[in-house]
Parts: sequence; structure tokens; C-alpha cells
Amino acid sequence: MAINTLPATDMVAVGFFAAYADNYTISATETGDFALIELEDLLTGTFTNLLNESYTFKHSPLNAENRFIVHFKPLSVGDNFADMINIYSNNQDVYVTVPVNTRGTVKVYNLVGQEAASVNITDITTKITLDKNAYYVVEVISDGSVVTKKVFVK
Repeated sequence: MAINTLPATDMVAVGFFAAYADNYTISATETGDFALIELEDLLTGTFTNLLNESYTFKHSPLNAENRFIVHFKPLSVGDNFADMINIYSNNQDVYVTVPVNTRGTVKVYNLVGQEAASVNITDITTKITLDKNAYYVVEVISDGSVVTKKVFVK
């Protein structure tokens, strides 16, 4: 698959269909203008940095076609830290995506203000599983900067 142009976005849903069960590999080539290209496998919950490695997966024709999301960030100069942080939820999980080599903490609070989770950032993507059917405030603290966003966990 090749993507020539897209409007400004930080993630793209990728459909995949194969009539035969087998192992398949996804890789990214000619990626010079991106600081991050990360493939999310919604079936397994796996994240792979496609700038560093390809992703091999077992596929069955019974798998959903909308199995993957590609997350990416273009290279830039002078970006605001908040613009480089992506906070979102998918079902019972909250995901925080940060630039490469970011160190800090992700804290999650319920709407009463009680801390529900606190984890150190150790990779590009941090996944936190929370109680269902609730709103949470997610706070990313790194190098003196703080980014906050409200999410709903289904």
C-alpha cells in the first residue's frame, strides 16, 4: 500500500483482507519525513514502531478488515509539546503516545479527582487499562510540561 497525500492527521485506519490464513508482514519504506510511524494491531493490542522494524502477524479470513491503525508524527521544528502528545481511549484502555525518548509520568484521575493510575513513560506508547463506563482526566507530565485531556472509557 502507498499513501501519497492525506490531510493533516496523526492516525489512519488501515484495512487488510486476505482470502487465505497465513503470516503476513507490514513494513514502512521511504519514511524520511516522519519522526514516528507506529502500527497498532487492534486484534492483539500490539504497537510496532515501523521506523525500526516490520510487523509480522498471523491472519485469518475471519479477522475484521479494520484491524490496524497507523499513528504518525511528521518531523518539525519548534512544535509545542502539547501538539506532539496523543491521548485517546479504545474500549477499556487509555493510550498515550509521545515523541521518541520522552520521559515522564502519566497520571489518570476520575472526575472526583482521585488518582486512578500513575505510570512512568518508558516507550512511545503507554497503555493503561481502567474501569469501564467512566470519564477520566489523563495528565502527561514531562520535562516541566503538562498536557491534560478528558477521555471516556467504554
